[in-house]
Amino acid sequence: MTRAPKNLLNVRTLLLSYLKNLDPAAVGIVGDPAHRGGYHCGSDRVVTNDYSVVESPRDRSGLTLDASGLDIGSFTARSAGRTHDLRSFSVWCVQQCTAGAADTRDVREIIYSPDGKVVRRWDRLGKRTTGDNSHLWHTHFSFFRDSTKAGRDQTPLFRRYLTTIGLLTATNTEDD
Repeated sequence: MTRAPKNLLNVRTLLLSYLKNLDPAAVGIVGDPAHRGGYHCGSDRVVTNDYSVVESPRDRSGLTLDASGLDIGSFTARSAGRTHDLRSFSVWCVQQCTAGAADTRDVREIIYSPDGKVVRRWDRLGKRTTGDNSHLWHTHFSFFRDSTKAGRDQTPLFRRYLTTIGLLTATNTEDD
């Protein structure tokens, strides 16, 4: 049975701790039982020629029962007189991936909407550029399956975002 790995559960916990109006039901890792294929499924629910397995050696070698996707729903956060939301967060994360930030090396793709009108996809492998309209109101992160299998900490990117917008400070980053 597909399971949520500890490293993605840690990201979920971090986000829910600091983004106070982020609904826990809007931060998902394992797809519902009808979900077949993709990064929200483990080895028991991938399909033949599933893109989340066959397009990268990192995914083929990392396939386990663990899901390797994370959905984040709408939120707003005020800090230092500014409002931050799912859209600005998503754009920031894509910018970090595009720039090659070290803490993004395990991110395979981000499916998001920069404006609530169009869906875009940043894909490290350059295979796709868009996604379905459900991504108008949530952002999807896929992590290469080998990083999930290895249990690599995926919180640094998200901690850096929370620090950048002022919700997390250097004094409380180690206490979480």
